[in-house]
This record gives sequence, C-alpha cells and structure tokens, in this order.
Amino acid sequence: MTLRRPDRTGAPRMAPEFARALRADGLDLTLVHGPLPRTGPSILPDVAGLGVRAVLEPRLERPWDPRLIRALAERVRRDGGRCVIGVNQSDRAPALLAAARAGVPGVLMVQNQHRFYGRARWPPGSGAATGPSSPGTPPSPSARPRWCATR
Repeated sequence: MTLRRPDRTGAPRMAPEFARALRADGLDLTLVHGPLPRTGPSILPDVAGLGVRAVLEPRLERPWDPRLIRALAERVRRDGGRCVIGVNQSDRAPALLAAARAGVPGVLMVQNQHRFYGRARWPPGSGAATGPSSPGTPPSPSARPRWCATR
C-alpha cells in the first residue's frame, strides 16, 4: 500500500481497515508511506499492531518525482509484491505507474473526495426528488434521472 501522508484524516483513516481485512485473509502487507505528520496523530501504530510493515519513502512527499516510481517498482519486485494499492488521491498515479513497471496489478482505494454539507441540490426535473409512493417500491424507469444506473 502507498500512502503519502500517514495521518488520521480522510483516506489514510481507512487504510488500517483495509489492512485489517487483507491481514485477516492471510496476506502480508507493506505500507510505503511519506513523512510523518508534523501535527496530529499517525495511523502507523495502528497498522504496526496489525503486523503490517511500514517503510518510509520520503519521495512520496512529492509524488511527481520521477525517481519515486522506479523506487516503488523496485521495492515491489524485491519484496515479491503481488499488487500495489494506492490509498491517497495524491499517490494513486505513482502507485499505478509503479505497479505497471513492476508487472503487477494496481488497485485504487476510491473514496468520495468531496465534503457534503446540507441537502443535495438535484437538477430540476431529474426525478430524484420524487420517490416511490410506498417504501420498498422502486421508482418507475421514467422517474429515474438519466445519469442513474439501472440494475
């Protein structure tokens, strides 16, 4: 797993949960992380408690550093890694590029990156504001917004 900032905000807060699930399936993990947060707590004690090896990669502070991808790919090959998981939004591209260079799959932890305050503002006429007449009854296909996926 790559993690630019191992602090306790946003995506990094979810990394120990994913690590816990992968460890429960018997997989060995290495968390390659950037510098420790200057203020506030880090997730590193949590992942260490799960048996995840944490390795500092200072180049993750600047994910556009061309040497970063080479260093990550070499680490994957040297450690016998089977995939690279990009956790933070800022380290996803280096994780995928390093995975391609090492010849292993790249996996992204995709999470909502937006903050939500208040009620959603749906486009007029989208049908999103009109629900079924009784709970559990799906809306008619014509009431679905064009951008909604159907099953």
